[in-house]
Amino acid sequence: MATTDGRKEQVVVLASGFATRLGPLAREVPKALQPVGNETFLDAMLTPLRGRGFRRFHFCLGYLADAVRSYLERWEGELEISSSVERSPARYRWRAPGQAGPPSTTSSSSCSETR
Repeated sequence: MATTDGRKEQVVVLASGFATRLGPLAREVPKALQPVGNETFLDAMLTPLRGRGFRRFHFCLGYLADAVRSYLERWEGELEISSSVERSPARYRWRAPGQAGPPSTTSSSSCSETR
Protein backbone atom coordinates (compact mmCIF):
# COMPACT_ATOMS: atom_id res chain seq x y z
CA MET A 1 0.00 0.00 0.00
CA ALA A 2 1.32 3.43 -0.84
CA THR A 3 0.55 6.87 0.52
CA THR A 4 -0.63 9.67 -1.77
CA ASP A 5 2.99 10.74 -2.28
CA GLY A 6 4.05 7.22 -3.29
CA ARG A 7 5.81 6.15 -0.08
CA LYS A 8 5.20 2.61 1.13
CA GLU A 9 3.46 2.36 4.46
CA GLN A 10 4.84 0.27 7.30
CA VAL A 11 2.93 -1.08 10.27
CA VAL A 12 4.71 -0.95 13.63
CA VAL A 13 3.54 -3.55 16.14
CA LEU A 14 4.36 -3.24 19.84
CA ALA A 15 4.54 -6.78 21.21
CA SER A 16 6.98 -6.46 24.08
CA GLY A 17 4.91 -6.61 27.25
CA PHE A 18 4.88 -9.25 29.94
CA ALA A 19 1.09 -9.84 29.63
CA THR A 20 0.78 -9.94 33.40
CA ARG A 21 -3.02 -9.72 33.24
CA LEU A 22 -3.06 -13.08 31.45
CA GLY A 23 -1.38 -14.64 34.47
CA PRO A 24 -0.06 -18.18 33.99
CA LEU A 25 -1.21 -18.30 30.34
CA ALA A 26 1.63 -15.97 29.34
CA ARG A 27 4.48 -17.54 31.29
CA GLU A 28 5.64 -19.62 28.34
CA VAL A 29 3.56 -18.25 25.46
CA PRO A 30 3.61 -14.49 24.80
CA LYS A 31 0.32 -12.62 24.42
CA ALA A 32 0.92 -12.18 20.68
CA LEU A 33 0.81 -15.97 20.27
CA GLN A 34 -2.21 -16.63 22.48
CA PRO A 35 -5.21 -18.17 20.70
CA VAL A 36 -8.07 -15.97 19.54
CA GLY A 37 -10.69 -18.33 18.16
CA ASN A 38 -8.91 -20.62 15.70
CA GLU A 39 -5.81 -18.45 15.22
CA THR A 40 -3.23 -16.54 17.21
CA PHE A 41 -3.61 -12.90 18.17
CA LEU A 42 -0.86 -12.07 15.65
CA ASP A 43 -2.65 -13.85 12.81
CA ALA A 44 -5.94 -12.17 13.75
CA MET A 45 -4.15 -8.83 13.35
CA LEU A 46 -1.92 -9.55 10.33
CA THR A 47 -4.49 -11.25 8.09
CA PRO A 48 -6.85 -8.27 7.72
CA LEU A 49 -3.96 -5.81 7.39
CA ARG A 50 -2.46 -7.95 4.63
CA GLY A 51 -5.88 -7.99 2.97
CA ARG A 52 -5.83 -4.18 2.94
CA GLY A 53 -2.49 -4.13 1.14
CA PHE A 54 -0.02 -3.72 3.98
CA ARG A 55 3.16 -5.74 3.42
CA ARG A 56 5.83 -4.10 5.62
CA PHE A 57 5.74 -4.78 9.36
CA HIS A 58 8.18 -3.97 12.13
CA PHE A 59 7.74 -5.73 15.47
CA CYS A 60 9.06 -4.12 18.65
CA LEU A 61 9.61 -7.15 20.86
CA GLY A 62 10.66 -7.83 24.42
CA TYR A 63 9.32 -10.69 26.54
CA LEU A 64 9.73 -14.06 24.78
CA ALA A 65 10.93 -12.32 21.61
CA ASP A 66 12.47 -15.48 20.16
CA ALA A 67 9.11 -17.28 20.25
CA VAL A 68 7.45 -14.42 18.35
CA ARG A 69 10.27 -14.25 15.81
CA SER A 70 10.06 -18.00 15.20
CA TYR A 71 6.31 -17.76 14.69
CA LEU A 72 6.66 -14.84 12.26
CA GLU A 73 8.77 -17.02 9.94
CA ARG A 74 5.50 -18.51 8.65
CA TRP A 75 4.80 -15.15 6.98
CA GLU A 76 8.11 -15.10 5.06
CA GLY A 77 7.55 -14.54 1.36
CA GLU A 78 4.14 -12.94 1.95
CA LEU A 79 5.21 -10.04 4.15
CA GLU A 80 8.35 -8.00 4.73
CA ILE A 81 8.98 -8.40 8.45
CA SER A 82 11.66 -6.85 10.63
CA SER A 83 11.93 -6.78 14.40
CA SER A 84 13.88 -5.28 17.23
CA VAL A 85 14.24 -6.35 20.86
CA GLU A 86 14.08 -3.97 23.80
CA ARG A 87 17.44 -4.02 25.58
CA SER A 88 16.20 -3.30 29.12
CA PRO A 89 12.47 -3.87 29.59
CA ALA A 90 12.71 -2.89 33.26
CA ARG A 91 12.99 0.75 32.24
CA TYR A 92 9.39 0.90 31.05
CA ARG A 93 7.70 -0.89 33.95
CA TRP A 94 6.56 2.46 35.40
CA ARG A 95 3.66 2.66 32.92
CA ALA A 96 0.11 1.86 33.80
CA PRO A 97 -0.98 -1.68 32.85
CA GLY A 98 -1.89 -1.99 29.19
CA GLN A 99 0.01 1.13 28.12
CA ALA A 100 2.48 0.94 25.24
CA GLY A 101 4.40 3.98 26.43
CA PRO A 102 6.05 6.82 24.59
CA PRO A 103 7.39 6.35 21.04
CA SER A 104 10.92 6.99 22.30
CA THR A 105 10.96 3.50 23.80
CA THR A 106 10.46 1.96 20.36
CA SER A 107 13.40 3.67 18.69
CA SER A 108 16.21 1.49 17.42
CA SER A 109 18.58 3.19 19.88
CA SER A 110 16.81 1.47 22.77
CA CYS A 111 17.03 -1.96 21.17
CA SER A 112 19.74 -4.54 21.47
CA GLU A 113 19.27 -6.03 18.03
CA THR A 114 17.34 -5.53 14.84
CA ARG A 115 16.55 -8.09 12.12
